[in-house]
Amino acid sequence: MRCFSNVCLTKSSHWLSIRLSAVDSTFHDNNEIFSRIIDTLSIIVSFVFVVFLWPIGFYVWVNDLFQDKKRALVKKHEFAVNREHLQERLTVQEVEMREVVTDPLKAVPELPFGHLNAAWQAFINAHADGGELWSFSAWWQTTWGQKELRSGYVVVKDGKPSEYFLTVWKDIQDEAQD
Repeated sequence: MRCFSNVCLTKSSHWLSIRLSAVDSTFHDNNEIFSRIIDTLSIIVSFVFVVFLWPIGFYVWVNDLFQDKKRALVKKHEFAVNREHLQERLTVQEVEMREVVTDPLKAVPELPFGHLNAAWQAFINAHADGGELWSFSAWWQTTWGQKELRSGYVVVKDGKPSEYFLTVWKDIQDEAQD
């Protein structure tokens, strides 16, 4: 009597059952080999990561720390209103008359600047102590080279523009400005 993978055969057994038991035995052997290969590969990958890759991660982390300090030292290119951008001196009442939003569908309140009226009131109240209110319009180029038109109202104190309320921020194509 011969046994293959939990199946015992006698001389009278059929040839098909012998063949099936041999295939079953081979499958279990392949499964063990595959499992051993996976275990070995996982050990190798872990070893490579621990020995070789963590110093690279540490280097990137330290380099990023120093880059943040360098970025903080570089002066940012931010928008600011200059004297040449000023257009005309206005009173608060004149601005509010110009900027009343009239919406035929009544989706926007009929107030100066519509839904942005609370922001306008906060801007005016913050600068009620003094300064002149001027309109401005400026062509601006971003850090990335995009050209923009920015317009609005600015408070001028001691002849210098300070805080502003932006009403237009529009991207401009190169052909339109030429």
